[in-house]
Amino acid sequence: MSMQALLQTLQDHDLGHLRIVAELWGFEPPSGNALQAAEKLAQWMLDPLAVSEIYQGLPSAGADLLDLLILRGGRVSLGDLMRRSGPLRRMGPGKRDREKPWRNPVSPLEMLWYRGLISTAFADTATGPKEFAFIPSDLIPLLPSPTEAETTICTPAVEAPTVERLASEDVLDDTT
Repeated sequence: MSMQALLQTLQDHDLGHLRIVAELWGFEPPSGNALQAAEKLAQWMLDPLAVSEIYQGLPSAGADLLDLLILRGGRVSLGDLMRRSGPLRRMGPGKRDREKPWRNPVSPLEMLWYRGLISTAFADTATGPKEFAFIPSDLIPLLPSPTEAETTICTPAVEAPTVERLASEDVLDDTT
C-alpha cells in the first residue's frame, strides 16, 4: 500500500470534519466547498512551522503514538494501534457534531485522527484486506525523526478476570 498525500486524505472527509481539523491546528475555518477547503487546509498543514507547533502541542501519548508510526514506516495495522492505544470512534457528521469527540478524545489514536495527522485505508495483505492507519506521505518528512528509545506507548491496563473457568466439553454435549 502506498500511502496517500495529505490532500487525498483530507478529500475523504466532509466539510465539518475539515473545520474540526482547522480548529485543532489553530487555523481559521476554510471557506468554500469541501474540495476547496481540503486544498487550503492541506496547504496550511504542510507548513513546517505549523507541523512543528502541532507536534510540540501534542500530549505525550499522542506524540508517542505518532513516533511509533514514523518508526514503522508511517503505517501500522489499525487493529494493532487500537489494541495499543485505545479505540477510534467513527461517527457520522450528525452524531460527531452533537458529541464533539475531538474535544475529549478517548485515545491517542482518536486525538491524531481529528488533527488530520493520521488517516486510514484498506490494503491487500497475504491474509486478505486489512485496514491500516498511516501518516500522509508528504507530512512524514516534516515530523521529527524519533529514536526507538524515545518511543514508549502506554498499553491500557487490563484487569485480571474475576472468575476463572476451566475448559470442558459441556458445549459439545449441549450442541449435539
